[in-house]
Amino acid sequence: MYILDNFELLIHLLLHNPRETNAAIARTVGCGRRRVRRYRRLLAASNLTAEDLAGCDAQTLNALFNMRTPVTTYAVPDFVALESALPDRSGRAHWRAYCAASGESSTLSYPQFMRCRAASHVGSIHHRQRNQRGETPTRQRAPANSKPYAHEARP
Repeated sequence: MYILDNFELLIHLLLHNPRETNAAIARTVGCGRRRVRRYRRLLAASNLTAEDLAGCDAQTLNALFNMRTPVTTYAVPDFVALESALPDRSGRAHWRAYCAASGESSTLSYPQFMRCRAASHVGSIHHRQRNQRGETPTRQRAPANSKPYAHEARP
Protein backbone atom coordinates (compact mmCIF):
# COMPACT_ATOMS: atom_id res chain seq x y z
CA MET A 1 0.00 0.00 0.00
CA TYR A 2 1.19 3.49 -0.81
CA ILE A 3 2.11 5.51 2.28
CA LEU A 4 2.34 9.22 1.68
CA ASP A 5 5.66 10.71 2.82
CA ASN A 6 4.11 13.95 4.09
CA PHE A 7 1.02 12.40 5.61
CA GLU A 8 1.20 14.34 8.87
CA LEU A 9 1.65 17.57 6.92
CA LEU A 10 -1.42 16.80 4.83
CA ILE A 11 -3.59 16.20 7.91
CA HIS A 12 -2.15 19.31 9.57
CA LEU A 13 -2.96 21.47 6.55
CA LEU A 14 -6.46 20.06 6.29
CA LEU A 15 -7.20 20.72 9.95
CA HIS A 16 -5.56 24.14 10.30
CA ASN A 17 -6.21 25.63 6.84
CA PRO A 18 -9.81 24.68 6.06
CA ARG A 19 -10.20 27.42 3.42
CA GLU A 20 -7.14 26.31 1.43
CA THR A 21 -8.05 24.67 -1.87
CA ASN A 22 -7.44 20.99 -2.49
CA ALA A 23 -5.12 21.76 -5.39
CA ALA A 24 -2.94 24.09 -3.29
CA ILE A 25 -2.64 21.54 -0.49
CA ALA A 26 -1.86 18.81 -3.03
CA ARG A 27 0.95 20.92 -4.52
CA THR A 28 2.39 21.56 -1.07
CA VAL A 29 2.28 17.94 0.01
CA GLY A 30 3.09 16.35 -3.35
CA CYS A 31 0.01 14.22 -3.94
CA GLY A 32 -3.14 14.38 -6.04
CA ARG A 33 -6.00 16.73 -5.31
CA ARG A 34 -8.45 13.81 -5.26
CA ARG A 35 -6.55 12.29 -2.33
CA VAL A 36 -6.79 15.64 -0.52
CA ARG A 37 -10.53 15.81 -1.23
CA ARG A 38 -11.04 12.26 0.06
CA TYR A 39 -9.11 12.96 3.28
CA ARG A 40 -11.01 16.21 3.78
CA ARG A 41 -14.31 14.33 3.49
CA LEU A 42 -13.12 11.62 5.87
CA LEU A 43 -12.09 14.24 8.44
CA ALA A 44 -15.46 15.97 8.17
CA ALA A 45 -17.38 12.69 8.49
CA SER A 46 -15.40 11.40 11.48
CA ASN A 47 -15.45 14.71 13.42
CA LEU A 48 -11.81 14.22 14.42
CA THR A 49 -9.94 17.24 15.74
CA ALA A 50 -6.26 18.13 15.81
CA GLU A 51 -6.09 17.09 19.47
CA ASP A 52 -7.48 13.65 18.63
CA LEU A 53 -4.85 13.10 15.96
CA ALA A 54 -1.92 14.76 17.75
CA GLY A 55 -0.43 11.61 19.24
CA CYS A 56 -0.83 9.43 16.13
CA ASP A 57 2.15 8.48 14.03
CA ALA A 58 2.09 8.15 10.23
CA GLN A 59 1.28 4.42 10.29
CA THR A 60 -1.74 4.93 12.54
CA LEU A 61 -3.00 7.83 10.45
CA ASN A 62 -2.56 5.79 7.29
CA ALA A 63 -4.52 2.91 8.81
CA LEU A 64 -7.23 5.33 9.93
CA PHE A 65 -7.65 7.12 6.60
CA ASN A 66 -6.97 4.33 4.15
CA MET A 67 -9.27 1.64 5.47
CA ARG A 68 -11.01 -0.28 2.74
CA THR A 69 -14.75 -0.59 2.90
CA PRO A 70 -15.99 -4.10 3.63
CA VAL A 71 -16.63 -6.17 0.56
CA THR A 72 -20.27 -6.82 -0.21
CA THR A 73 -21.03 -10.49 -0.64
CA TYR A 74 -23.46 -11.41 -3.37
CA ALA A 75 -25.51 -14.51 -3.93
CA VAL A 76 -23.58 -16.70 -6.37
CA PRO A 77 -25.60 -17.49 -9.48
CA ASP A 78 -25.84 -21.10 -10.61
CA PHE A 79 -25.59 -20.62 -14.36
CA VAL A 80 -26.00 -24.30 -15.23
CA ALA A 81 -29.23 -24.57 -13.22
CA LEU A 82 -30.57 -21.35 -14.74
CA GLU A 83 -29.75 -22.55 -18.26
CA SER A 84 -31.40 -25.92 -17.67
CA ALA A 85 -34.48 -24.39 -16.01
CA LEU A 86 -34.96 -21.76 -18.72
CA PRO A 87 -33.48 -23.12 -21.96
CA ASP A 88 -33.37 -20.85 -24.99
CA ARG A 89 -34.19 -17.79 -22.90
CA SER A 90 -32.42 -14.47 -22.84
CA GLY A 91 -29.85 -13.40 -20.29
CA ARG A 92 -32.36 -10.97 -18.80
CA ALA A 93 -34.77 -13.83 -18.06
CA HIS A 94 -31.94 -15.76 -16.38
CA TRP A 95 -31.01 -12.67 -14.35
CA ARG A 96 -34.62 -12.17 -13.21
CA ALA A 97 -34.83 -15.82 -12.14
CA TYR A 98 -31.54 -15.42 -10.26
CA CYS A 99 -32.83 -12.30 -8.45
CA ALA A 100 -36.09 -14.04 -7.55
CA ALA A 101 -34.28 -17.13 -6.24
CA SER A 102 -31.77 -15.19 -4.12
CA GLY A 103 -34.40 -13.88 -1.70
CA GLU A 104 -33.12 -11.25 0.74
CA SER A 105 -29.42 -11.55 -0.05
CA SER A 106 -27.64 -9.03 -2.27
CA THR A 107 -27.71 -9.82 -5.96
CA LEU A 108 -25.46 -8.87 -8.84
CA SER A 109 -26.58 -6.13 -11.16
CA TYR A 110 -27.53 -7.15 -14.69
CA PRO A 111 -24.19 -6.07 -16.24
CA GLN A 112 -22.25 -7.86 -13.48
CA PHE A 113 -24.39 -10.96 -13.99
CA MET A 114 -23.75 -10.95 -17.73
CA ARG A 115 -19.99 -10.52 -17.26
CA CYS A 116 -19.91 -13.46 -14.85
CA ARG A 117 -22.04 -15.49 -17.24
CA ALA A 118 -19.71 -14.74 -20.13
CA ALA A 119 -16.69 -15.58 -18.01
CA SER A 120 -18.18 -18.92 -17.01
CA HIS A 121 -18.90 -19.82 -20.67
CA VAL A 122 -22.30 -21.24 -19.72
CA GLY A 123 -24.03 -19.16 -22.34
CA SER A 124 -22.05 -20.97 -24.99
CA ILE A 125 -22.83 -24.50 -23.72
CA HIS A 126 -25.90 -24.67 -25.89
CA HIS A 127 -23.82 -23.59 -28.86
CA ARG A 128 -21.17 -26.23 -28.13
CA GLN A 129 -23.83 -28.94 -27.80
CA ARG A 130 -25.24 -28.01 -31.20
CA ASN A 131 -21.75 -28.17 -32.68
CA GLN A 132 -21.22 -31.66 -31.29
CA ARG A 133 -24.46 -32.87 -32.84
CA GLY A 134 -23.69 -31.17 -36.13
CA GLU A 135 -26.78 -28.99 -36.15
CA THR A 136 -25.06 -25.73 -36.85
CA PRO A 137 -26.16 -24.26 -40.14
CA THR A 138 -23.40 -24.41 -42.68
CA ARG A 139 -23.03 -21.69 -45.20
CA GLN A 140 -23.31 -22.86 -48.79
CA ARG A 141 -20.70 -21.25 -50.98
CA ALA A 142 -21.50 -20.51 -54.55
CA PRO A 143 -18.89 -21.56 -57.06
CA ALA A 144 -16.53 -18.79 -58.00
CA ASN A 145 -17.45 -18.98 -61.67
CA SER A 146 -20.63 -20.82 -62.52
CA LYS A 147 -20.28 -20.32 -66.29
CA PRO A 148 -18.40 -23.02 -68.17
CA TYR A 149 -15.16 -22.03 -69.68
CA ALA A 150 -15.12 -21.29 -73.36
CA HIS A 151 -12.74 -24.12 -74.12
CA GLU A 152 -15.01 -26.67 -72.44
CA ALA A 153 -17.52 -28.06 -74.83
CA ARG A 154 -20.89 -29.16 -73.64
CA PRO A 155 -22.18 -32.44 -75.03
